[in-house]
Amino acid sequence: MILSAAISHVGLVRTENQDRVYQHADLAMFVVADGMGGQSCGSRASELTVDAINKFFSLDAVQQQELSQTFGSGSEISPTESLILTALALANREVRQVATERAECSGMGATVVAAYITEPVATLGSVGDCRAYLLRSGNFTQITTDDTVVQQLVVDGKITPAQARSHPLRNQVTEAIGAAESVEIQTFVFDLESADRLFLCSDGVHGVVTDAQIQEEIGNDRPVDEALEGLISRILESGAPDNSSCILLEYREEETVR
Repeated sequence: MILSAAISHVGLVRTENQDRVYQHADLAMFVVADGMGGQSCGSRASELTVDAINKFFSLDAVQQQELSQTFGSGSEISPTESLILTALALANREVRQVATERAECSGMGATVVAAYITEPVATLGSVGDCRAYLLRSGNFTQITTDDTVVQQLVVDGKITPAQARSHPLRNQVTEAIGAAESVEIQTFVFDLESADRLFLCSDGVHGVVTDAQIQEEIGNDRPVDEALEGLISRILESGAPDNSSCILLEYREEETVR
């Protein structure tokens, strides 16, 4: 079984929350989206992203397969990976269309991380700098890789991960939902083990507190909702300059649940 909790906070500086969190236990779908764009367009981009993913996963299997074929998700990847790729490609099309049709929303987009759970398998998809982490047996590991200018500088060996946290280009993404006609989507498929915790978040979380601080809050024995409340409190204590949104999932094999 999957235990989950979600939280989204506007922070202490921004006047509008352009993040969106979505959790649907029946569909086993969990999403964190971070909108980009002036005025209300960032919010619109994240809403469109979440809505497109929800609509796709609400379709029956035949409709999902037809759309997956349309978007070129072939047989060389797993069925769940194909679903994630198609859902995010559909989101890209929806956001791109609105950004093109509405002059005031030109250039809007969203970063996103999504998790689809078919127990015990987790399938993740991400675009931009929203992140997914896995906490297993005390080890806290970042699963996704940021689509950012700074991350590429780290990969190229030009700066260190520590320098990346304060680099002036740390928020400049290289991929975003709706930014172009096509989008590069990262996917990850792996088996969950009982007591694993999967953590999804926007950059208003990982850009404010360190991985060690996140682990400290979510790695204890507190229920998932209390763990997220503790994390948001720590972010607020650190100034919360951006919207902060996250989802915490805990996987439990049925026989281990008391």
